[in-house]
Amino acid sequence: MKLRLTLAATLAVLAFSSVAAAQQPWLQDRRYGEGIGIRAGNFEFHPGIAAEFGYDTNYFQRAGTGPNPGLDQPVDDAFRLRITPSLTLSTLTERRLGSQAVNRVQDFTMSARLFAAYNELFGSEEITEQRHVDAGVGARVDISPQRQFGGDIYGDFIRQGEPSNLADTAAAFDRGTVRNGANVNWHPGDKLFD
Repeated sequence: MKLRLTLAATLAVLAFSSVAAAQQPWLQDRRYGEGIGIRAGNFEFHPGIAAEFGYDTNYFQRAGTGPNPGLDQPVDDAFRLRITPSLTLSTLTERRLGSQAVNRVQDFTMSARLFAAYNELFGSEEITEQRHVDAGVGARVDISPQRQFGGDIYGDFIRQGEPSNLADTAAAFDRGTVRNGANVNWHPGDKLFD
């Protein structure tokens, strides 16, 4: 019996370490995390879908019951399932440029993102009424990315639902966040520094 447990544990460790070693190239270079995408002329489409599952011990962020029963409200925990389909459109990436017969030096690169995240909540009736959809869109243009001097322009908008201390869905806090800006970039030493 002890030999079987030792053998099972050894096989589990070897299987885990071989999976970790197989994933190592993805961790070293994030450019390859999306895959090569679908080429359409001088652009690439990157469709994606992600799923997350988690547990929140205090979804409404309440103080809980304490010395002031009239002011304090009970804490509600929740399980959350979030499913996020997304689509990214970009100019040809370095990975495709290295494998295709195209001009490697680009005057600009562009990427645009779009996503929607459905949040399903499991728990009390107050919790399940809090299901919602978050959405976002964003774009970025890098000017002269391979040269020593360049710049970038970016903009994002995210619509996100967050709970308030009240369980009423009319009191839920829906936040719209706009972020935009521009940068001037200097890459001395053959992009050794930014």
